[in-house]
Amino acid sequence: THKNIEKYGGDTKKIFVSGHSAGGHLVSLLATDESYLKTHALKSSAIKGVIALSGVYQIVSIVPIFHPIFGKEENICKAASPVTHVREGLPPFLIAYADSDLPTLGTMAIQFADKIKEKKNKVELLKLEKRDHITIITKAADSIKDPLT
Repeated sequence: THKNIEKYGGDTKKIFVSGHSAGGHLVSLLATDESYLKTHALKSSAIKGVIALSGVYQIVSIVPIFHPIFGKEENICKAASPVTHVREGLPPFLIAYADSDLPTLGTMAIQFADKIKEKKNKVELLKLEKRDHITIITKAADSIKDPLT
């Protein structure tokens, strides 16, 4: 995107990344762990902001659901966890989760937001009422007045 955005009338200084669920994990990892951006000669400052929705911010090696993707090695799971890489100088984050989201996602969102704030970065945490892991997205499309929209 950074390499090609200007060809389509975009601005390299206005790139936001957003994702839901596994996508929320990936955009958060991209913004916090600069090793992914370094392969393209970029830093996290290339990202104007991050919008992470119902993401997984900590991969725990003892949780079986993560084993097929990340394995059981603690160091690999830790490296795949955005919360591990939080430091000063991150782009601003909007972290949203649903009140009836999947188990642990609300707690992870709060802990991730707290860590971002602790490192003196901008973060807004948004808990959306009467929503679950799917309706956090679908209800946002219903109205321009939706809090997430």
